[in-house]
Amino acid sequence: MSANLLYASILSFGTGIFAYSLTTPSASFLYFVWLLGFTFLGLYWARRLIHGRNVRVFILLGVSLLSFGFGGGRYMLSEDGGESALGGMVGKEVIMAGTVAREPDTRENSTRLVVVADSVILKARDKETDIKRYDREKILVVASPFPEFEYGDFVSVKGKLEKPENFKTESNKIFDYNAYLAKEGIYYVISFADVSLVERKGGNFLKSGLYSLKHLLIGNLEKVLPEPHSSLASGVLVGGKNSLGKELEDDFRVAGIIHIIVLSGYNIMIVADYIMKFFSFLPRLGGLWAASVGIVAFAIMTGGSATVVRASIMAILALVARSVGRIYLVNRALFVAGFAMILHNPKILAFDFSFQLSFLATLGLIHLAPIVEKRLSFITRKYNLREYIVSTVATQIIVLPLILYRMGEMSLVAVPVNALVLFFIPWTMLASFLASIAAFFGGVIALPFSFVAYVLIEYELKVVEVFASLPYASVEVGGFGVYAMLFAYAIYIVGYWYSKRRHPIFR
Repeated sequence: MSANLLYASILSFGTGIFAYSLTTPSASFLYFVWLLGFTFLGLYWARRLIHGRNVRVFILLGVSLLSFGFGGGRYMLSEDGGESALGGMVGKEVIMAGTVAREPDTRENSTRLVVVADSVILKARDKETDIKRYDREKILVVASPFPEFEYGDFVSVKGKLEKPENFKTESNKIFDYNAYLAKEGIYYVISFADVSLVERKGGNFLKSGLYSLKHLLIGNLEKVLPEPHSSLASGVLVGGKNSLGKELEDDFRVAGIIHIIVLSGYNIMIVADYIMKFFSFLPRLGGLWAASVGIVAFAIMTGGSATVVRASIMAILALVARSVGRIYLVNRALFVAGFAMILHNPKILAFDFSFQLSFLATLGLIHLAPIVEKRLSFITRKYNLREYIVSTVATQIIVLPLILYRMGEMSLVAVPVNALVLFFIPWTMLASFLASIAAFFGGVIALPFSFVAYVLIEYELKVVEVFASLPYASVEVGGFGVYAMLFAYAIYIVGYWYSKRRHPIFR
């Protein structure tokens, strides 16, 4: 019963957040839901005290309704009204002074900087007026890739202040860019900005140090590997944001393996496994702390995306379970990690595509992969071939409705491509890491490792290139809206429940 209450609470909390993210928040409805919840809890205790009966459905309904209300309330609290702070300056030329709050996102033709504004000056007829100060007002600045800036730089920005606008993707889907930025507390953008460095402050000492280490590793990879091999190596190893170029990124998307060019949950679990093995010689408690600190530091260094945070939390929970001698229940770990993340930032549930993909893919590996494996038992286990095919099929099935809704495109070659590539990703990461470390001592010492990394990456690029060039490697599916997605997942749930009707759904 306690496990059911845990899952009911988390699911209801998430449902409340999701519902309030799609509708106009209403506090009165929350009060009504909370009243119903307390009513069911009262009925539960009344039946138990008066009649000696334990009517579990009452406590389940009560807890679920209260959790739904708390989810809705948490989302309402996240709507802090930050959009109106600079509203009077929208559409006007401004001069802003502020600090680069995140690692710059360098694209093929631009750099994106998240700047926390200290002051904003409104320009009017070559005069500077209306000097205003804003605490922690985040603004997205899109500028030329040169000159380069770093996290913690204090910069001056000139340009037109605007609100982000939604746009159509190549597959004719409307991308809610406004909500996508709002989940990070960003409500304004300055495009084609003129940015100049005022002072290198360094920002947070820990983050600055980790970012510096990351840039050193990426710089070493650029010394010992050519492009696009170095960009792909930095992406799979430390979440490097060097652009692969639009054409190559499109090939990865068409081949259904776009997730490897950024740091996915799969990559994080590989790194976490390496970290845990590295500290396995320490006493139990010392190993727990050392490995946990290592995982957290790596998550910060790579930018702390939703996918990275989810995988890191689950890895640390696995460490804790191992250190105290408890069974690691991966399903509970997934839900606890998801709950912690949406409690911290409820907007990621509805507006962070990477969080949605990561959570669903992991859920598919836990619950759908065993079902798929029974039907693919004829595939050999040699070289873990069955494992890679089963995991790919399971994740592709469970994320398909979401991908069709968000992207309107389906890769028909994702299964063979992932089966051919994923086996080599851990070796690619290891060879790239060793090449980057060896480069500190000279190119000759790094040569053996960089050669192995080059061969592996070249193979992966060729697989992607060949399959992406096939006719109908990817097909567009139009008209797949939110209700079609929800209906598809309803069918999934019913089908899963039917296949497991004699057993608990959650274990």
